[in-house]
Amino acid sequence: MKGMRLLAVILLSAHFAMLECKWNMAQKPYGIKKFLNTSFPIWTLYTTQGAKPRCEVDVVKYITKNSIAYHHFFYEGGQRRSIIMEGAFDKNRKSRIIVRPKGTKK
Repeated sequence: MKGMRLLAVILLSAHFAMLECKWNMAQKPYGIKKFLNTSFPIWTLYTTQGAKPRCEVDVVKYITKNSIAYHHFFYEGGQRRSIIMEGAFDKNRKSRIIVRPKGTKK
C-alpha cells in the first residue's frame, strides 16, 4: 500500500511538472527527409504485448531532393531477408514519404 501511494505521488508530480513545462510551439518541424539523410543504419523495433519483438533496419543507398532508395532488412519466418525500397518525398507534407519495393509500378 505504501508503494502505491509513492507511485501516485510520483505520477501526480510528473503530471504537474508537465503542465508547467513551456513547450515552444513555434519550433521548426523537421521532415522525414532530414531524418533519413544519414549514413548510419536506421533501426526500428516493434513490440506488442504478448508478441515477439520485431526488429528491422534500413540502410540508405542514396537520397536526393525528391527521392530515396534504401535496403530494408528484416526477418520473415526465421530467415533474414532484404529488399531494396524506393520512395518519393511528398512536396506538400514534409512528414510523408511514399515507398514501394524497387521495380514495382506506382
